Amino acid sequence: MVADGDDMLKANHRTVHICRCPECLEQPTGEAAQFHASINCLVARLDEKHRRQFVGLLASQLGRGGIASLTEVTGLNRKTISRGRRELEPANVDGDGQIRAPGGGRQPWEKKSRGC
Repeated sequence: MVADGDDMLKANHRTVHICRCPECLEQPTGEAAQFHASINCLVARLDEKHRRQFVGLLASQLGRGGIASLTEVTGLNRKTISRGRRELEPANVDGDGQIRAPGGGRQPWEKKSRGC
């Protein structure tokens, strides 16, 4: 049985968080409310890692109070947002293009063989 497009979209996305910040409650059709809704629509489509990194990036751009603000806007835990910020720090970026951590992956064939 083949699922139609709407069923597949619902299966791949989280529900969209409704922002409850004072700005959105005061002016639900205002510019801030629309911006928060667009953030939450994107966050709902991202996987777990990219969600926390995206919101961590936004928190970094906002500066002081960014984590608290985005916790209210997105509904994500402040520890999750902090982790996303740490993951994006320059010390965590591997410059040699390697995807896996050193030592990760399958062992070399010679090491696995029992000798000949």
